[in-house]
Amino acid sequence: MLDQYLARIAHSELTMRREGLLKSLKGIGVGYDIQQEKVDGHNLVNITVPMHHHEMPYILVTTNYDSVLGSTGANNNAAAVAISLAILRVFHFIRGRKKQPLPLEFAFFDGHHEHMLGSHVFAQTVNPEDVHLVINLDLSGIGDAVVLAAGKHVANTHAQKAVATMEKAAHLNFQMLDVLPPSNEKPFNDMGIPTVSICIAPEEDIVPIVGVAVSIKNQERVALLPNVYEGIHYPERDTLDKIQVDAMRQVMLIVNSLISNMLSEIKTDWR
Repeated sequence: MLDQYLARIAHSELTMRREGLLKSLKGIGVGYDIQQEKVDGHNLVNITVPMHHHEMPYILVTTNYDSVLGSTGANNNAAAVAISLAILRVFHFIRGRKKQPLPLEFAFFDGHHEHMLGSHVFAQTVNPEDVHLVINLDLSGIGDAVVLAAGKHVANTHAQKAVATMEKAAHLNFQMLDVLPPSNEKPFNDMGIPTVSICIAPEEDIVPIVGVAVSIKNQERVALLPNVYEGIHYPERDTLDKIQVDAMRQVMLIVNSLISNMLSEIKTDWR
């Protein structure tokens, strides 16, 4: 299913990306909400799938489905959307089998490349007390090193315990970093909500990625761009043939594990 979802999303036209996302959600058979807002001249369309039926605090899994203007955006960010859809499909099946809501919500944001407007607009509708954790996926289609960065509000939470359990698991291969460049999780982190950012990159890009994050934080000039950012600065090169499905599977395994550990930490009957 990853290949199929990826092909549906990776188009240069935003309307086609959105249609591919909605077609995938309809194929899964899950209900969804559409949030439309006009902000600073931009017509934003966020799409969400709340599995909690607004009955309980939840884990929020986020990604953006738009791309740099004129780019097919295969790595930025169709791969992450495809992974989110595949995970959503699994938990939709579990929810149907259990015949009860799950403390999960999936959000697909528009306007990421307009100063992350989509996630900022959506965050304003969220009550921080209702969200256990925000898990954001970004750049999830190229590389061999899955990296995670925890936001500043993760300490002493269920999220910290969930990540610690993952670090002890021999079959999970990932690196914990102190920081990643800000993405859709930022407005939630600013609201005091625990966040974890996840992406994958070639091993040799990890140090430059951290350098980018530090430079942004300190408002300094970026000295060295990671190779995996090629699709951002040369959008015509962010094409489907560059995507490594095995990289997507690695990210999917890590995200599934984090969600599963979180559900166990908050004592959810989901298995």
